[in-house]
Amino acid sequence: MSCDRFIRFDKGKVPLRADLKFALEDYLGAFMTHIKWVNGSWVAQLEGGKSWPFKRLEADSRLAAAREEEAKENRCIEVFIASDNIDVITRRADEATMNLADGFAKLVTRYWKGKLEMDK
Repeated sequence: MSCDRFIRFDKGKVPLRADLKFALEDYLGAFMTHIKWVNGSWVAQLEGGKSWPFKRLEADSRLAAAREEEAKENRCIEVFIASDNIDVITRRADEATMNLADGFAKLVTRYWKGKLEMDK
């Protein structure tokens, strides 16, 4: 699953890059293995491979092999900073990563008084 969570801000109210890094690091805590700045985004790599909550319920399904391959992929959350918005992005994410990203977007919205738009 992929998702953009846009947080809009009034002019000049977008949080500082360093402040977003601190918030993301402290929010993710032990879930995060490392963070780096890449092309205007903080990219936080998460611990472990992707999870599949229906692994044992759908073990005999034709999707089982594909899900096992996906489990080997890294998980990450990207936080893109633009002039008037923040975009909390997940790409090909598992359920756990999606929920962590949703929570971070809500936290940023609440703390810095933005307006959240989610594309779910």
